[in-house]
Amino acid sequence: DTYRDVPMKYDLVNDQLVIKYFDGTTEISLVKEKLNRFEIGGNSFIKIEKDSADKAQIPGGFYEQLFDGNTAVLAKKIKITKDYTVGQKIETHFDEKNTYYLKKDTNYYMIRNKNSILEVFKDRKKEMQQYLRKNKLKYKKDPETTLVKAAAYYDSLKK
Repeated sequence: DTYRDVPMKYDLVNDQLVIKYFDGTTEISLVKEKLNRFEIGGNSFIKIEKDSADKAQIPGGFYEQLFDGNTAVLAKKIKITKDYTVGQKIETHFDEKNTYYLKKDTNYYMIRNKNSILEVFKDRKKEMQQYLRKNKLKYKKDPETTLVKAAAYYDSLKK
């Protein structure tokens, strides 16, 4: 089923989709097992089930789908809470951690740097190196743009 115009937010700490109850104030976490995908603000999220036979070791949960061609780019975004005691008060700070994956064929590959990208696309390594260099794409500086453009270019080479 598809539901449109439902106010929602994605809780990055608990990997939960949260909606407002019809009273407009109460928040409800939806049952993760019953969701496959959702969109918030033009961003698409898909659920990946942890497969016990999966060699890539991609954790289960919701992933932002940054590019969906023959090659896919996924981002796992999480926030970790840390509590600090300041005087008589406890302050909570949030650290955000993003992990990126390329899906090629049926395999997922965690991407840590430019070399990981080139390893996934090793059948077209030379063309990919030239493309990244020519377009001044730097993984460390902008991982999302770099991965999306690299995956789109790789897909164009495979046609």
